[in-house]
Amino acid sequence: MRRAHAHHSGSSCRQARALLVEAYKHEALSGKPLLVLANKQDLAGALPAGEIEACMHLGSILDRHWHCVGCSALRGSGLAAGLKWLSELHQQRERPRA
Repeated sequence: MRRAHAHHSGSSCRQARALLVEAYKHEALSGKPLLVLANKQDLAGALPAGEIEACMHLGSILDRHWHCVGCSALRGSGLAAGLKWLSELHQQRERPRA
């Protein structure tokens, strides 16, 4: 049963990666940060954030800031950390440059 889940997860990662690549071709998203919320971490067999980073090749994204955080919407865990990262990044961009 674990192998079937891993295969499905690989397929899902490939689909998600393809959608991400397509989305970032749009001019409106040029240079915009990417926050990936690896939801469902409360479920057994959920892919950890690190594995999602790897299977979606997030490390190859060099033209923008990105962050992948494990979360559980059901439990409310991880969401604050992801939004904090996004907020801090926004604040850094808003600071006047000397």
